[in-house]
Amino acid sequence: MSAQQQLYTIALIFCVSLSLSLSNPEDLAALLAFKATSDPSNSLSSWLNSSDPCSSTWLGVTCDPTTHRVTGLFLEDLNLAGTTQPLSQLAHLRHLSLKRNLLFSSSSPLNLSSWPHLKHLYLSHNRFAGVFPDGISQLHRLRRLHLSHNSFSGEIPLSELTRLRALVNSPTRI
Repeated sequence: MSAQQQLYTIALIFCVSLSLSLSNPEDLAALLAFKATSDPSNSLSSWLNSSDPCSSTWLGVTCDPTTHRVTGLFLEDLNLAGTTQPLSQLAHLRHLSLKRNLLFSSSSPLNLSSWPHLKHLYLSHNRFAGVFPDGISQLHRLRRLHLSHNSFSGEIPLSELTRLRALVNSPTRI
């Protein structure tokens, strides 16, 4: 193999490995939008536009190693304040924990149908209010749901959540 062919092969391997390590651009945009609107304390300072959320340097972010899609967000006790609306673009989320922050519903009610793969949802100790989130009945894989210390109203369709093993909703108005 000539030196030129070797150089070409090395460059090709580098480009392929670089492209495989980068997360989905939609996930990146959603995370950065959430940071911009909900992180007044700069708790998410490791979330940089120039880095890859799946590189393990982003606080609280986990990704599927094969698809490089964001599958988990663990953002607890970070003084986050704002809406979760940008996170609705993370269609591959399986675990979402936003416990003990200052997050709230935007002008439109919280809609959970964007996360059909969700297994664990922890929203306790925030400022969510209003009618119980739309789309909960579409979360057929949901196993854990923690909603305490919020002000939701309405009923949880428990009969439709057949895999639900744990529900924590007290004290909250449901």
